[in-house]
Amino acid sequence: VCYLLHDPTWRRKVDGQRNANNLSAAAEPPSPQRSKSRVRTDWTDRHEVDPEPNPSVLEAISNANCIVYGCGSLFTSVLPSLVLRGVGEEIVRKTVPRVLLLNGWHDHETTWMETSSDGNAVVKQMDATAIVQTIASAFDRGNEQCKDDEDDSHDGCSVTPIPLITDYITHILYPIGSEIDIKEQSLEELCASRQRLRSEHAASVGIAKQTNELPSHLDRIKVMGIASIPADECVEGKRSGGGGRHRIFY
Repeated sequence: VCYLLHDPTWRRKVDGQRNANNLSAAAEPPSPQRSKSRVRTDWTDRHEVDPEPNPSVLEAISNANCIVYGCGSLFTSVLPSLVLRGVGEEIVRKTVPRVLLLNGWHDHETTWMETSSDGNAVVKQMDATAIVQTIASAFDRGNEQCKDDEDDSHDGCSVTPIPLITDYITHILYPIGSEIDIKEQSLEELCASRQRLRSEHAASVGIAKQTNELPSHLDRIKVMGIASIPADECVEGKRSGGGGRHRIFY
């Protein structure tokens, strides 16, 4: 099993680069040779970073017989590892189970308050489909790093099929009783929409048909409920803020 952990030294590298940039900012204007895929202001041009993963992570992925994402806070614990340059590409090359462990309850990153048109407070929550889509987007962002550094002619980057959702996630395991909503029909529709996008992209760039064909056993994510216990019955569950109504994997 390969747990995707980002390079613990990258923050020191980034801080050092940021300090160097700050020292040279007055003498050297920001380079115009930046990503053509998104517009950046002067501030983001100086401060945005695309950290690379520890090489040992990519090596571990290449040797893994199963890849597991989670559990943890989506945007601050899970995604920072997945958005790193080349991680998604390495995972797509694998034909092993890629398993997402859903949390047993929402935290402040997957639930929030909004004000309705009539002024009432409304609680919003991400369901399993939204979480899967967010993870796929993070992988896509990491895969685009190569393209960000290339010319519009795509020199140095081969044209490959758009990864499917099931290239990233093949299984979802959730603790029975999880408060995160799981709609398998919605997950199937997400996978199907990605397949249509892949087919349209393949046709537009001339990718061979056989490269774009989808094996029948990968057309949907397998969802499985796992035995669970109340979160407050274990130390880790309590530490994570879980109560008696919350569930964790048994």
